[in-house]
Amino acid sequence: LSPAVQAGVRAGNINFSDGGSYDLSTVSEQRQQEVLAEFEKRKKARSIVVPTDDTQIKTRLREFGEPICLFGEGPADRRERLRVIIAELGGEALKREKEEKYDEEEVR
Repeated sequence: LSPAVQAGVRAGNINFSDGGSYDLSTVSEQRQQEVLAEFEKRKKARSIVVPTDDTQIKTRLREFGEPICLFGEGPADRRERLRVIIAELGGEALKREKEEKYDEEEVR
C-alpha cells in the first residue's frame, strides 16, 4: 500500500473490510422493486376519483375512521389525504363504497 493510503488507514479515514463482501446487485434489485412499488402506488392514487366537495370528503374520511381535519390542513390537502387512504386500502374500499351506494339506492 502507498504511504498515503497507510496514513489514511492509521487516521481512521480508510477502512478495509475483513474479507466480507456485499452483493450489491441483490441490494440494488430490492431497492429497485421498492421504488417501482411506490411509483405504482402513486400512479394508482392519481387515477382514483374522489369528491371535490369538502363536506363529502369529510364524510368519507369519517367512514374510514380517519380524522376529518389535521392541523394546518386545507381542503386540497384533505382531498389528497383521502385519495392516498383509498389507494392504500385498495380495491376493498372501492367495492365497499359501491355496495353501500347500491344498498342506499335500494332503500329509497
